[in-house]
Amino acid sequence: MTSPFESLEEFRETPWMNIFKKESTYNGPEHRLHHEILAYLMYMQQTPDEKRARELVMTEIRRVVHGRFYGAEIRLYGSSATGLCLPTSDIGVAIKLPRITEADVKRTLFQLSSQFRPAALTSNVFVNHHAKVPILILSTREEYGSLNRH
Repeated sequence: MTSPFESLEEFRETPWMNIFKKESTYNGPEHRLHHEILAYLMYMQQTPDEKRARELVMTEIRRVVHGRFYGAEIRLYGSSATGLCLPTSDIGVAIKLPRITEADVKRTLFQLSSQFRPAALTSNVFVNHHAKVPILILSTREEYGSLNRH
């Protein structure tokens, strides 16, 4: 029995292998795997436009947060901070607010969400104040690129 994909050329190769010449010769499977890993890394690197879009998003987040909470510390974390993010990765941002008590967290998250709603940055804002670490999930507008998790 033959596979339904055998006749489809697009399924015979991975797109990142087009980075190397087709006539490349390899000294065994480990050498080919090494080149395929390098090709995949080059293929998945952020483009200059993707980097610029992420910078624009962070600039807008800083503007909104500092406009409402003077003295707030804003830090990237996760794959965005390490430079290991994929083009479809979300942007992990930690915001530390001065003089905020645990009782104020819910109110503060909703205040922040109300600041992001009219900003040109987001198409959707979701507050999860029940999480162990309360979070605000922002979906960016299409013009900022697809930096949404969902």
